[in-house]
Order: sequence, then structure tokens, then C-alpha cells
Amino acid sequence: MRSLLFVFLLYAMGAVQIIVAEDLSATDSRYSEIRDVTLLPYYEALQVGEVASLRQYLSAKRYAVNRVLIEKNSASPDYLREHFEGAGFELLRLTEDGKSERVTALVRIYWPDGRETQAVLGLIKDPSTSSDISWKIDRD
Repeated sequence: MRSLLFVFLLYAMGAVQIIVAEDLSATDSRYSEIRDVTLLPYYEALQVGEVASLRQYLSAKRYAVNRVLIEKNSASPDYLREHFEGAGFELLRLTEDGKSERVTALVRIYWPDGRETQAVLGLIKDPSTSSDISWKIDRD
């Protein structure tokens, strides 16, 4: 009972936000835009080790966090090529967090040897972009 009261007090003070998440339908235009223009090219760049092209798929904040790996680490392209060699990628779900400019993507990554994993990526709509890539990966 005390913990419920504590959560209610935090909510009342504005310290906790309740976010209603909703899955985007595959027929929603944002779904295909995020999948085809951001996520698939991003994973293709990882697969072939095109480190320089990763920047266009990352938000400014996410790029700043990964800048050294992208710009300075000469081993990154080889590592990415080796790690993602033969990998396939499948968008399992896109969830809108209640605001149309933020979504969470659940991506399945699988390899020919049977290994697989899932990645959860947060994306934001970047209105300042001058390219066709308006959805940027903001968190992982």
C-alpha cells in the first residue's frame, strides 16, 4: 500500500510520466518509412562496415556518444563486417510512445549458424534533417 501511495505522489508531483504505448500497424506510412529508409540501410551499413555512412541514421545525441568509434577507431569497419557477416534483419515491432515523433523498434538479428538476438532501438523524428532520412536512431 505504501509503494502505491508513493507512486501516486510521484505522479501527482509530475516526477513520473505515464506513457501509453501503441504498436504501429505495418500499413502506417511511418512503419515503412522507418523500416525502409532508416533501419534496413542502417543494418546494411553495419553489415558491410560502412562506418562513415552510419552517421546519417543516428540522431545528433547518439552520434556524439558513438563519435570516437565511428571516426577514430580504424578497427570498427572490420569488426562490423566480421560480426554481421551473413546476418539477416527483421523488424518485429514498432511501438509509438504516445507522441508521434518517438517510436521504439524491436529488431531481430539472425545468423546462418542459428544464432539470433533482438535489438531495441529508440527513434525520433528529426525535423531539422535536410535528407530523406527523417527518422534517426536516438537510443539503443
